[in-house]
Amino acid sequence: MLIVQFDDGSTNTILMGSSFLNIPNSPGSGTPGRRLSADAPGFIRNGPFGSADTTVVFTIADDTWRYITRADAAANNTSPVLVAANNNNNVCLGIDLDRRIVYCGDVDTYRGIGTNLTTGPTVTGDADKVIANIWAWIAETVLLVDEE
Repeated sequence: MLIVQFDDGSTNTILMGSSFLNIPNSPGSGTPGRRLSADAPGFIRNGPFGSADTTVVFTIADDTWRYITRADAAANNTSPVLVAANNNNNVCLGIDLDRRIVYCGDVDTYRGIGTNLTTGPTVTGDADKVIANIWAWIAETVLLVDEE
């Protein structure tokens, strides 16, 4: 499992310079809301922490973020999870299910800074459910071994 955070230039250099992680990405502008992609994997939309309303929007605190175009995400077998609503629905958070890589274009997405995540120990809102379902998939992917 690899989690790649690429909202700054240094990680972007790693992404562009690695043959394993060679996925083009670009800086975003402004503070568009991020919404759950209609084609996000089913376990994200309806996972162990509950079903998330597909109209959920993640707000962000700043304008430092990056995205992967939908075409580049598709070419790299990356399923869009969160897309920038005001930026041609480009991918801000995506998962490569085969290579087990989570690409996140803004650390604030799961830090709760400027987002609509619920504070405290409960998973109640739709944004909470999306993030909790992602972490549940990560835990399951890392801890469960194929029995083949």
